[in-house]
Amino acid sequence: MNGLKPISPLRAQNEHPLRGEIALCLSGGGYRAAAFHLGTLEMLDELGLRDRIKVVSALSGGAIFSACYAIALCEGTDFETFARGFKEKLATTNPLTDAFDALPTSGTNTQPPSLIRSLADAYADQDFIGQMRFAELMRSDEVPADLIFGTTEFRSGKAFRFQMSRRSKPNIGNRPPLDIADVVAEDMRLADIVAASSCFPAAFEPMLFPNDFSWTEPLVQVQQKLTPALQDGVPLMDGGIYDNQGVDGALAVYRRKGMEVGLLLVCDTSARDDDCYQPPTNQQRGGPKLSTLRQIGQGFFFSSLLSAIALVAKAFFEVRQEDFALLDTILFGLPVLVCLAMAFTLRRIDQRITIEQARIHQQTSVALWPNLSQLRLLDFVDLLNARLLSLISLTNNIFMKRVRSLIQTSLRIGDKYRDRVISNQIYDLDLNRKTLFEENPWLKPTEQVATMAREAETVPSAVWFDNRQQLDNVIACGRATTCFSLLSFLLQKEQEALQDPTTPEAQLFAQAKSQWEQLNR
Repeated sequence: MNGLKPISPLRAQNEHPLRGEIALCLSGGGYRAAAFHLGTLEMLDELGLRDRIKVVSALSGGAIFSACYAIALCEGTDFETFARGFKEKLATTNPLTDAFDALPTSGTNTQPPSLIRSLADAYADQDFIGQMRFAELMRSDEVPADLIFGTTEFRSGKAFRFQMSRRSKPNIGNRPPLDIADVVAEDMRLADIVAASSCFPAAFEPMLFPNDFSWTEPLVQVQQKLTPALQDGVPLMDGGIYDNQGVDGALAVYRRKGMEVGLLLVCDTSARDDDCYQPPTNQQRGGPKLSTLRQIGQGFFFSSLLSAIALVAKAFFEVRQEDFALLDTILFGLPVLVCLAMAFTLRRIDQRITIEQARIHQQTSVALWPNLSQLRLLDFVDLLNARLLSLISLTNNIFMKRVRSLIQTSLRIGDKYRDRVISNQIYDLDLNRKTLFEENPWLKPTEQVATMAREAETVPSAVWFDNRQQLDNVIACGRATTCFSLLSFLLQKEQEALQDPTTPEAQLFAQAKSQWEQLNR
């Protein structure tokens, strides 16, 4: 075999990672992530490694996949049936559409309408995640020994994890005083946990725990079982804000148990996105000034009010002249109501502008309206657009890249994790690994496979696919990338074991190489 090198003495002293348990770290990325992770698990199943998975740490799109997979394990569904059914869910279900459909009725007597609460109810549809409670996962011997769904606590910016373990006692939530008692955790709806884990900034408002969760008993009784810090509601958002690959959640398991780390398989579907921000491209300038628009609004207010008064006066005059028919009730009544409604709405908008101006001036000493009022409408729209785009870019790209970089750096420091991590990036098959390919030409992906990876990377990180071809492509990318990553790991980290064809590593290598050759054909 080409390119064999001696391994370090320190490495030789450690147990071979692929002979121990596997910790699966599943990133977010909507359906793109869910489909990629399905492909990953399909390949692990084909290589006989799926039963080695003892830890699953997931968030956002990874949480969607992990929840459905855990449910299948609880219900005794065989893997092939699960994979086929989950693929069909991704192809036919758009929970965001269902969430918007239910948004107007998502409010209660004490809560305003909530899109994230509507999304949780969409996830709870029987054809998707269903009504399963966390207790069923906590009591099941079929799911991985440690299962973590990551969210971010939006007040402190710390991790807030919904987790269970059959091997140690984890803090569900976070450390005291933000820890959730088991009696409460058991009643959590899995659909709510997934919604909180995929609650992305700018797209959704924070999901309050326990207020926005669905319980089998009244909320006030749930709150009585929680610590005071949790009773008033803790805002939760996407787990990727804190740990966008799920690595920290998995390592917390091993730190808590004080055991040797097995193999960390880190599956990440984040695109490279070198150009994080594109400024607004609207070239039109001008339009009326904001001050002019406000004056026009005030003019409409007085016109509507005067019109309503004139119509009422006219109706009163005709009644006095006994010339008022039943049809006149509609002819006069509807215009009066329309005019009054317009006057009321315009007045409320003007009052709100005044209130917000005073609030901002009190906080910043900036007289906002006198300056903004001189802007043209299209210029003002561009200012708002640029801020929204930069906010989305900041949260979706820059922050995520920085967090990912810090996590990867922590894994490379020291010898504890260095030889026990497989990084499984969605774009790996499109990278030029010159040295690796020169030593192992057969490992280089064909142009068709590289194109598949590029296309999979460009699939939007939404909760729908535009067509089945996108879905099939991302799943295939997950399978191929996982096979490639395992082969690369074995070649670079297990070369001594590969020299003996009877070792488990050599047997796995032969099997994976056969799969890789088929994939490339």
